[in-house]
Amino acid sequence: MLGVAYIIAGGEIDKDLLSAVMNKRKKTDIVVAADAGLKGLDELEISPDFILGDFDSLGKEVLEKYSKTINISRYSSEKDFSDTELSVELCVSKGFKNITILGCFGGRMDHSLANINLLYKYYKEGVSIRLLDRYNKLYLIGKSKIIYKNDMWGKYLSIFPIGGVIKDFSISGVKYPLKNVVLDKYKNPSLTISNEIIDKECNIDFKNGMILIVESKDF
Repeated sequence: MLGVAYIIAGGEIDKDLLSAVMNKRKKTDIVVAADAGLKGLDELEISPDFILGDFDSLGKEVLEKYSKTINISRYSSEKDFSDTELSVELCVSKGFKNITILGCFGGRMDHSLANINLLYKYYKEGVSIRLLDRYNKLYLIGKSKIIYKNDMWGKYLSIFPIGGVIKDFSISGVKYPLKNVVLDKYKNPSLTISNEIIDKECNIDFKNGMILIVESKDF
């Protein structure tokens, strides 16, 4: 049975987080370095299973270090897909349905937004993707869900409707509960940000659409 596919992208990398995540790997997991994400792994002396990208932001000496031992896929910088999306495609092609991406934020906002949109694209294909950095954990849900306080990435829980209006949305077990409201990113974009779980668990209930969950902590 396949485990988790970890993609290390070229955004900001927290070495402590990367080290902690890599130390929890299982034999059924794989690690993919997307372009400059290889640098973060190299600094921790961790060899990925696959390396890919256009390598426009990675020093040649780092890449050459792995050229004889690891499968490296090179792409033109003029392409229709980001290195991160190509990495997700690689993982999906190998049958992985659970993907965690680090190094997906920081620096250029266009890349950050594109990475968030990957959640939506692949969720519709039955693939669960989590985006992680030191302060945030992002993922999509398409049905009612219980979130346990002890499992939270941080103190704050924010919710954003994705792909349309969410009708009859309710949330309980939190500081700011809601009952049968409409979530519309154009009419009430900040209604459901910075909530906090005050009970042992939070119950999220809705009947249609998809929701972006952001679990976060302060700097």
